[in-house]
Order: sequence, then structure tokens, then C-alpha cells
Amino acid sequence: MPWRPAPPALQGLTAADLAKRWQALAVAPLGTPGGFGVLLSGQPLAFPLGGARAAAESLAQACARDDAVSAADAALALLGVGGGLTPSGDDYVGGALFARALVSAARPDAAAWRSAADRVVAAAAACTHPISAALLADLAAGHSWAPLHELVTALAAGESGDVQASARRLVALGHTSGWDMLAGVAAGLGALVF
Repeated sequence: MPWRPAPPALQGLTAADLAKRWQALAVAPLGTPGGFGVLLSGQPLAFPLGGARAAAESLAQACARDDAVSAADAALALLGVGGGLTPSGDDYVGGALFARALVSAARPDAAAWRSAADRVVAAAAACTHPISAALLADLAAGHSWAPLHELVTALAAGESGDVQASARRLVALGHTSGWDMLAGVAAGLGALVF
């Protein structure tokens, strides 16, 4: 039987509410950040990601403003950026879209965020590896790895210990994929401050 996580109990919580709870996450005990995860500790991005910093910041700022169109514009510039089967840019964008899919699902602006995600997913087919494009589509639809679901559920419940444990499991995924998605979730919630 396929695993189907229960949606997090957001009960009226907004991205801003979850961003406040995000502040309890301690990044240093999670290990050495990689990929876009270095943004969580204020470090400079390494090559080849350094050239994409402005787009990463733009995506985070658009999410903080709840601006779906500008978020999609910024996300498009990140597709395919980095190495590996799932480039860092794809994982960062995917984490942001995952967060937005969950927090906007029951809101009046859900259609705007779904349209933005559809635009990014459609472009991914020509900008990145087919496997990465498929994973990005899942993330944009609010489907992903268990630790990512557990992280948002723990944030919604206000359980800082569970947030930390879920983040630790998430950053263990791939070479930098987990770190990239963690930073992307922070961006999607508007918790990634530059």
C-alpha cells in the first residue's frame, strides 16, 4: 500500500505563523550545510550556486510578500542550477513550492500559487533532468519525502524537538538535496531572511 501522509493540521496557521515557529530550528547541530542550505547560516554560496544567489533571494522575498507571480519568475531562473541528478536549484525551488502548496491549500490565493507552481513545473521539463522534473512536480503538489512532511507537521504543532529531529533526517537526504529542500521550505514560509 502506498504511503500517504496525513496533511499537517494547519488550522488557520499562515506561512508567517510557521515562519515564527521556524526560528526555534537550530541549524548548527544539523551539521555542515551544503548547496543552498548555506543560506540558512548566512554563509556565501559556493560555485556554481553563487551566481544564483539573487534569484534565490528573490524567491524567498516573493514568498514572504505572498507574491506567487514573482515567486514563479524567480524560480524559473533556478531550474537546473547545480550538479547532480536533482540540481540544488530544483530542490530549493521544490522546497519552497512544497511549503506554499501546504500553507495556501485552504486559502483564497490557492489558485494563484497553484498556477505559479504549474508554470514552474511545465518549464522544468526543458530546464533540468527528467527525474528532477518529476520530483519537482511532486514537491509542487505537496508530496515529498517523509522528513519534509514531518517537518511541516512539527512546525504546525509547535513541537521544536520534532522540528529539529525532522530537519536532521531531511538534511541526510542526498548529497545536498536535503539541505536545499530545507532552505527552500524556509524560503517558502518567508523565514529565510537576507
